[in-house]
Amino acid sequence: MLRCPASCAESGCGLPTVRGSRWCEKHQASNSQVTAERAADIERKHDQPWRAWYHTAHWKNLRTLILARDPICKLCNRVASVIADHIKPHRGNWTLFCDLGNLQGLCTPCHNEKSARELATLGPHGKSNEPGARNSAPRFWNK
Repeated sequence: MLRCPASCAESGCGLPTVRGSRWCEKHQASNSQVTAERAADIERKHDQPWRAWYHTAHWKNLRTLILARDPICKLCNRVASVIADHIKPHRGNWTLFCDLGNLQGLCTPCHNEKSARELATLGPHGKSNEPGARNSAPRFWNK
């Protein structure tokens, strides 16, 4: 049974999509780059061995302690904390990861804003993106 082609996902386009894609021929090339960048970002995140630390019972206990200690967001002081956030990014440093003094309770909007600022400043692997700045983030993994 043949299906009618869907419309291109590009806002305002309306042309039929290429089979197996969300975009028409015109928009497929530019959007395939976006898709590749997203896939690379996901791969980068999975490539960090310390990401598994967030799935341990140890982290879940730390998170529970922090959210009980900081029931209100430490940045905006308006809404409930739902995320245990590392004040200084640990970048694979176990001591910083577990340090209760390096953890604070944040609401989701404050955490997302803080994380975006850190990513813009430090980059995905802790290397500064600022011209002339030195990388002060600890080396996180010895292979």
